[in-house]
Amino acid sequence: MDWKKGMFLRDLGIEMKDSTSPVLSTNQLDWEPEIRSERELYAELEFMTLASLVQQEASNQEANKLIHPRTIKKVECSIRCCLNVGNVVLIVVLLTASIVFLSLHLLVSYQQHNIKQKAEQLRINQSRCQEDLGNLKEMNMILQNNITLFIQDNKSRQELMLSQHVQNTQRMELRYQLLYQNYSRLQNMYNHLWSSHVFLHRESAIMGNCHQRNPSDHGVVCPFCQSSWQFFGVSCYILSSSAANWQESARWCRIQGGHLVVVSNLEEQNFLQDLVKETTWIGLSDRDFEGDWRWVDGTPYAKSDKTSNLWMPNQPDNLGNEDCVTLSPGSGWKDEKCFKHYQAICEHGAFHVIVNGNTISN
Repeated sequence: MDWKKGMFLRDLGIEMKDSTSPVLSTNQLDWEPEIRSERELYAELEFMTLASLVQQEASNQEANKLIHPRTIKKVECSIRCCLNVGNVVLIVVLLTASIVFLSLHLLVSYQQHNIKQKAEQLRINQSRCQEDLGNLKEMNMILQNNITLFIQDNKSRQELMLSQHVQNTQRMELRYQLLYQNYSRLQNMYNHLWSSHVFLHRESAIMGNCHQRNPSDHGVVCPFCQSSWQFFGVSCYILSSSAANWQESARWCRIQGGHLVVVSNLEEQNFLQDLVKETTWIGLSDRDFEGDWRWVDGTPYAKSDKTSNLWMPNQPDNLGNEDCVTLSPGSGWKDEKCFKHYQAICEHGAFHVIVNGNTISN
């Protein structure tokens, strides 16, 4: 057993000499004594353990040699049976594993096939998508071009419409000005016609004064007077509302657009006597030359059969500067002093309207 101990000591780094005492290496000479004693103790214990194991192994081998051969055969049979069972189990396991592996392989192959089909379909879809994308890009470019053209066309149309609108506005303004001028002319004509024409009803009082001017002429002449004036014959008459002397009365009549009345005949005299209610001035006087009687319109008074009976009896008497003539209701003319205050009766020629019989309204 010394050689085993020597091998063990060599493994521990201790050199063996011919003698049984170990020789330490140079780097171990410096160990402290306690450490060397513990290391030797541990080596001794290890050596004893190895020695006991070797001895036990040898005893086991010797015991095995003493076993009966029949027992060995039984053991070998058992081992073979175990090996056969193990082989069967191993075969079954291998078959099962093969089946599982085959199933997995088929499943994986099927899945790979599906994946390949899907990948191929995806590639087809990708190709179609790329083609659609290209078409969309092309359509987008076309749309952008169309939008650009539309914007340009719209801008051109707007400019054209604006220009046309401006031109139309100018034309309309010019037309409006022309229409307004025409309207102004028509309004002036209307005002002139309205001021120079009178719309008459067939039963109007003016129509009662109408008379045919000429048998060959279809129109009729209708004299008329303003309101507050009285019509008779071919003249209009009005009484003053207050008394005044002869000269002021003559002036008032001129303001009214007429003159003191000029009596032409007995019919007019009778009309005036019915019209007045008190003594009034008429337009006859000899203020300029005594005895030279003249009307206010400058015509001389000519005594005739038509006017000789218009004076009161013994008139004119030319007494005390009685140079102006009055008309008294129911009696006749009388010369009076011109400064006295009486009402006055004024006269002017009647207005005339020529009416076409076809245009007279009902």
